[in-house]
Amino acid sequence: MKLDYLIAAEFASSDSGGKATLVGVFDHLYVKELPAVLSSLSVATRLALESGDIRAEPHKFELVMEHPTGEKLTQIKNEFLAPKPVGQKSGSLDFGSVQLVINLRDPMFPVSGSYVIRLDVDGRTIGTTTIHVGSTANQPKPLSDQSKPTQ
Repeated sequence: MKLDYLIAAEFASSDSGGKATLVGVFDHLYVKELPAVLSSLSVATRLALESGDIRAEPHKFELVMEHPTGEKLTQIKNEFLAPKPVGQKSGSLDFGSVQLVINLRDPMFPVSGSYVIRLDVDGRTIGTTTIHVGSTANQPKPLSDQSKPTQ
């Protein structure tokens, strides 16, 4: 099993036909005050399957969001099936893919820093993504807000 993508967004969904919808994709988040709580955070992933991944029993996955210190803030455990692709030809090396969307309610970011989101499948880390959180007080001012040169 290989990771195609692991993306943080304001909203994500996946339909039964395999189409993913992602709205508000981000990896940097600037907030007015810390700690900050988002109303929602979606994590979307697609996993490319290999021959050994197609099996009758489910795969177990764990999604973990870590505080900048490494402490676990959020931990979600679940499972999924990896069905044989429909219409797969004998000898084909395309074993299909599985899309997962995990919606987190009210995730909290207590301090500025880099929050790592890690996806493990069957006890093995498949991939990570990072959300960098900062205060708007630390954000550079746009050029239009800076002092204009005198003439």
